[in-house]
Amino acid sequence: MNDTEGAFKKWWRAVGLTLAMTGAIVLAVALTPPARDAVAKSIRGLISATPAVQATNAVTLNGVTVRVDHLDRTPAGQVIHVSATDIGGASAASIGVRGLTGADYLASAGGSNGWDLRLPPSMKTLIIDEITFRDGGTATVELDIPSSGSISINRVLVIGRYPIWLTTGTWVDDGPNGHVFRIGFHTAPVAGRRLGGWIVDGVGSSIIEGPNAITGDGWLELMPNPDHSAPPGHATMSFTDPIVEVDGPWVLPLG
Repeated sequence: MNDTEGAFKKWWRAVGLTLAMTGAIVLAVALTPPARDAVAKSIRGLISATPAVQATNAVTLNGVTVRVDHLDRTPAGQVIHVSATDIGGASAASIGVRGLTGADYLASAGGSNGWDLRLPPSMKTLIIDEITFRDGGTATVELDIPSSGSISINRVLVIGRYPIWLTTGTWVDDGPNGHVFRIGFHTAPVAGRRLGGWIVDGVGSSIIEGPNAITGDGWLELMPNPDHSAPPGHATMSFTDPIVEVDGPWVLPLG
């Protein structure tokens, strides 16, 4: 994965994420474990994890089709243009190509414009391990944040097509961030897709840590900033613009 893609992911995952919101759709429910399983099952039904389907110049896996649109061979190497489309219409943001460095990504516009990649002359197969998409969806949750101590939240939100389980909230001292209210959450892969980040608005600034790629666990911290009052109290939090990481590999022979 190149430096630009790494910075993009860090920006979505670990920086304070606040945006003005309009037209929020309320989609927050307190669910028992069986109900959470039902939510996950219904989401999996939208995108079935299937074996890769190979065409002449394209591979489809986990609802994503990757195409080799153009290939030029020169004595110095190969330059290839690839594009990716999602069955649900999400916009591709970044790709992780096995064996390439940051300098090999000649143009990374993403979306419908795809990517220009420089490949070694000896490379006979293009392998893409992961593709990140900007998807759509909005969910809100209302919380009564205490002035001290902890609370059990135990709610599942569905941001677009992807569930996130808010587990607990507790006041912690987090070094330079100060005294903050930390909300734990858990996500799980759905048909080869992981919810990697989102935008939060509603109370204070927010910093997201995680979700961990292996466990799916992470936390969200709320703290004051000049434009928002700090907790405690009644809060309405909006979750929008999910970033979704889709697992490969997409394997494309170069001929």
